[in-house]
Amino acid sequence: MMTTRVKAAVWLALVVLSLVVVGCQWGIGARVAPTPRPPLPPTPAASDQKVIDGYLQVRYTQCPRWPSQVDSVAPIILTDLRSGSTVFLNRNGTLQTRPKPKYESEQGKATLEAALKDDSLVKQIVARPSCEEAYNPTVKQRDGWPDAYAEDIGEPPMPKVAIGVTPEYANVPPQLVYPGWIGAYFWPVSGGSRECEDTAAWKGFGAAESISVGSGTRVYIAVLGDDANPGVISRVRVFPAQERRSMRNPGRGLILGEEVHRAVATKGTTLEKFVMPKLPGGVYMLIASYESPLGEVEYGFKVKVAFEK
Repeated sequence: MMTTRVKAAVWLALVVLSLVVVGCQWGIGARVAPTPRPPLPPTPAASDQKVIDGYLQVRYTQCPRWPSQVDSVAPIILTDLRSGSTVFLNRNGTLQTRPKPKYESEQGKATLEAALKDDSLVKQIVARPSCEEAYNPTVKQRDGWPDAYAEDIGEPPMPKVAIGVTPEYANVPPQLVYPGWIGAYFWPVSGGSRECEDTAAWKGFGAAESISVGSGTRVYIAVLGDDANPGVISRVRVFPAQERRSMRNPGRGLILGEEVHRAVATKGTTLEKFVMPKLPGGVYMLIASYESPLGEVEYGFKVKVAFEK
């Protein structure tokens, strides 16, 4: 026969056991999972960095999917391993103004400045591994537009220029691009002169289907095909356009009004995107000028800006 003290001890043990069972069922007293740590920044792969002469470390940022995509810090980061000093470079090896160089000592500053003045070292620095994730847009034809690869110009053939549109809030290039209509071709002749060939002032382009482009839309420009003599998109001009019909010529052309907008690439760069200005609703022509050692080609893009409600 249990005494009062033994009964009390048994009762207390049963109460504790029941609380443990209930706690397990309801999660009371369970260990809280630790808060996951934020992932560490990815370490550059072996192909994304190299060391020159045992003391110059070169790191390359991730390959951009679009030529004009801005690198998060700098395309090239050059570090003097002996002093820990670092400079941030453009893809051609020139010094960026931002971020500013981080010199840990006068000797480190002198070392990096001397390296950037050495042409042989600069060639090694800018010789980054090839980008495997190059942007490869899908080419789409519009009714009445020319075949992107139907006509070859120059020798080797001049690449075709295409545009794509994407909403202003998007930060990625479009997946679809539309090749332009060739309007004029200029090629260099001896003595600095040029010969020009005009393709009948956009004859027949009036009947082509327009691309819808809203005011404030970001417009991208892509060069299609390989080019042994790479060039640049030097400018893009915008003109209001009206269709022109003629009884003697059933094909419809476009009459261009006064230029309403122009985007020009800075010296030594190529124009790869611009934002459409605020324009009244209607049909417009964008004319992009592509320049290379083979000559200059003007490409036209027929776009339609919606009327505001």
